[in-house]
Amino acid sequence: MPHVDMLFSQLQKRNIDSVYITGLIKRFTSSIQTIRDSIPSGEISGSVQQLPTKKRRALGHEEQQLLAREVCDTILSHAKERFSFTNTLVSSTLLQGDLFQQHSRTFPEAALETTVEAYPLLDKAKLKMELSLVYDNDQFRACSGAVTLL
Repeated sequence: MPHVDMLFSQLQKRNIDSVYITGLIKRFTSSIQTIRDSIPSGEISGSVQQLPTKKRRALGHEEQQLLAREVCDTILSHAKERFSFTNTLVSSTLLQGDLFQQHSRTFPEAALETTVEAYPLLDKAKLKMELSLVYDNDQFRACSGAVTLL
């Protein structure tokens, strides 16, 4: 499915926010739902005979349709489950070293708000002050992530 590959490549962008991620997920689930809805819903006539597990058998057309619907249902449920809480992804943009110079000019208020919503134990004022100090210090701009900051 090309939809999965496109979603993956779009989520790899470095400068993302929760609104962007939510839009991507909505488009992805909408595309998968459209595929699911395009599959004719035919009931399997008669009972499916269980063959010995050693022999492979070809699936009939109705069985393939049923299986395709199940695959789409599984993809939709996993997408909703895995991307139900995307605010933590935005928090990572606060610690990307290549964005520090940009953040020192314009503080990322939206990312800070999203981070505080995702982690309510954080003190917003203290975090903003500490991040401002990091962004203004030239030594930290060479860092490539949270681990190198430590």
